[in-house]
Amino acid sequence: MLQDFNRQNIDDITIISKNDLDIFGKNLFIPIRIALIGKTHGPDIFTLVDILGIEESVKRLKRFE
Repeated sequence: MLQDFNRQNIDDITIISKNDLDIFGKNLFIPIRIALIGKTHGPDIFTLVDILGIEESVKRLKRFE
């Protein structure tokens, strides 16, 4: 299941998260980026997930739940 993740899947999850949480733009992406790489600026979320791998990305995001 995790192997099926691609840019469209991540974009879809981002859109759902924006709508469900009513958080948009940098208020959504900066915390995700901080959870993934510990920095406020860097590559787009898909690139980060692609570099880290989906399993590592999920692990890092779960630490911030």
